[in-house]
Amino acid sequence: MTRGSALTILATTRSAEFGNLISSLLAKVEDVRVDTRIGDLPSLTGDAAEALERADVLLDEIDAENDKELRQLGRIIEQRRGRTAILATARDLSAQGVRGLIRQGVDDFIPQPFEHADLLDAIATARVKLRQARM
Repeated sequence: MTRGSALTILATTRSAEFGNLISSLLAKVEDVRVDTRIGDLPSLTGDAAEALERADVLLDEIDAENDKELRQLGRIIEQRRGRTAILATARDLSAQGVRGLIRQGVDDFIPQPFEHADLLDAIATARVKLRQARM
């Protein structure tokens, strides 16, 4: 992300419906581009993995009960630190689960269902963290 350029968000979701919701919520945000992929983090290969390399923000709908996903998230956090802000979202995640994600290095967590303002607030947090990391 350079000054004046659009923020690129890669959203990984469990369903096309949720992906469409994210896309529609962000469609009117002028300086944001969204690339939505259906699937979990371990399934990010090929073109989707390349999309992650280009992303300023990863918004992942995570299954925090799935150890394979948590390990993959940890690898992504380590590899992309300072280059990609990591946002997680999930339905019915306990406070302990959220704390685990934060300890792992997730920049922000958005509980589902969420409102447009919740998503915009998380994106604002991501922008600040990216700016700080890139100084």
